[in-house]
Amino acid sequence: MNPGEFGRYLRLELNRSEHTVSAYLGDIGQFADWLGCEGAELVGPGKVSPNDIRDWLGSLAASGESPASLRRKTQSLRALFRWAMRRGLTDSNPAAEVTLSKLPRRLPDIVKADEMEALLDFDPGQDFHMCRLHLCLAMIYGLGLRQAELLSLTDADIRRSAQGDELRVTGKGNKERILPLPEELAAEIARWQQVRDRRYPDLATPKPLIAGARGAINKATLYQSVRQALSGTSAARKSPHVLRHSFATALLANGANLDAVRQLLGHVSLSTTQIYTHLSMTELRQAYDAAHPRAEKKD
Repeated sequence: MNPGEFGRYLRLELNRSEHTVSAYLGDIGQFADWLGCEGAELVGPGKVSPNDIRDWLGSLAASGESPASLRRKTQSLRALFRWAMRRGLTDSNPAAEVTLSKLPRRLPDIVKADEMEALLDFDPGQDFHMCRLHLCLAMIYGLGLRQAELLSLTDADIRRSAQGDELRVTGKGNKERILPLPEELAAEIARWQQVRDRRYPDLATPKPLIAGARGAINKATLYQSVRQALSGTSAARKSPHVLRHSFATALLANGANLDAVRQLLGHVSLSTTQIYTHLSMTELRQAYDAAHPRAEKKD
């Protein structure tokens, strides 16, 4: 196996992100080490059997590897052998016969709507860091953006027209979607751009929207800022992705169409979005008390 060629296949033909490419290559290297061979030796005819892969995954499961990790490792090997078959290096895909690990269906953690309103109910004034933090919170919660999507935005992605402002977002697999920008959020972006440009007048164009001294801030900076901001909320997890969960849950709780939410989030499958249709125990109890004839009625 040529890691460079396989990596290009993942990037260019499968549209995998750099993060995913790195993870896949790491998985394949780990499997080769477990077998006691070089990565190039994996793709020859009959070199690897489905049972080899099952034994490897079983050893990882026994050591506490998560189902999500086991699933990705299987997908890494499936991609490797698909690529090898296309190159004529092997005539079968042993990983295709290995069942993917099932992922637990956990309810998404969210920040309550009233907590988010309280969190956003402050005027950051002209303070650079407070303005940037407020905009990050408002854009993730207000538009349901992923971290990488927010950090990849530039001024060129904002489109202003007579029909209203729009935002071009590049999501997973370089898929683009257009989101409507609420007036209040569009106005905040415009104010932030003035603050940013006073602080960093020499940023290269197109200017990164969420900027630091050397361009767009990194994920670690965003994560730590959001985590600190959410420290006073009741959410068990305090991360940018929790705000994305909160966005979807708020829309569906207020009657938004499931497919519309799917498109706003950039999900390919409707089943991915359906996890947000959960109801809290309070909402379930209210629905039961209001509708069921056996519920206890109070005068």
